[in-house]
Amino acid sequence: MEQILVKRASGEEYLLEDRAAFRIINSISQKTELRSNDTIDVDITSRQFHDFKIGDTFFYLGRKYTLNQIPSYQKNSRNEYQYSATFEGVMYDLRRASYDVNIDTTGSAIYGETLTADLELFAKVLVENANRVFTDKWGLGELPENTETKTITFSEDDNCLGVLQRLCDEYDTDFTISTDNNGLNKINFLQVGEEIPLEFKVGFNGGLYNLVREKVDSSDIITRLKVYGSDQNLGTSYRSNKLVLPGKNKPNSYIENTDAIERFGIYEAVKVFDDIYPRRN
Repeated sequence: MEQILVKRASGEEYLLEDRAAFRIINSISQKTELRSNDTIDVDITSRQFHDFKIGDTFFYLGRKYTLNQIPSYQKNSRNEYQYSATFEGVMYDLRRASYDVNIDTTGSAIYGETLTADLELFAKVLVENANRVFTDKWGLGELPENTETKTITFSEDDNCLGVLQRLCDEYDTDFTISTDNNGLNKINFLQVGEEIPLEFKVGFNGGLYNLVREKVDSSDIITRLKVYGSDQNLGTSYRSNKLVLPGKNKPNSYIENTDAIERFGIYEAVKVFDDIYPRRN
């Protein structure tokens, strides 16, 4: 197996397996599933405690993988630590950006959470949201032409990865992410693979007993929280469908931890307080 060089945000580098430091890889497995999974699981034994950090990154078979959660570990003896770490592909970065249809791409606000668009416009809004968190790191690649115009309502809890998976369902397509030499991640909407003349059925003598498509979980650390109140008593002149923070508009109604952002980067989440709205006592 090739040596895996891990790089940190600080520029520091280390070998994932370093026999001189008595750090050994027991097993490594890559899991790649269309639309839903791209991870590398590593089991490591080390004689000394190793301080894994959020944001540790390496390239494997030409693809970028990042540590987004601190590994679990157990101490087997006085001088043996065993770690279980999961490094995630670049698609998981899209979990860190919420999908906000009110993002300022046209100079005017869009009321509510409903957007009428074709696939290209939905994808452009997705890229704008991703670039809010990862400046100039996301773009569009291949797109099918003349896609249907649809009206889709989104939730404040939606993140860009979940919306990307949903758009593939809506438009019966798949996606791949390609990264160029400048680090730009391009989202390509296209059919992956080829059709085969085989038909599978679920049930007795049908060949399949269970068929499940899973989507990536959006739970993660949070460094920026987008905060909204209720939609009660706002009036027709209010420029948002929910109460926002004082002096803010819908895209900028958030609080953030600058120290955590400096350490980990931006991880967005949304919280709605339905019991907070304009009223008199």
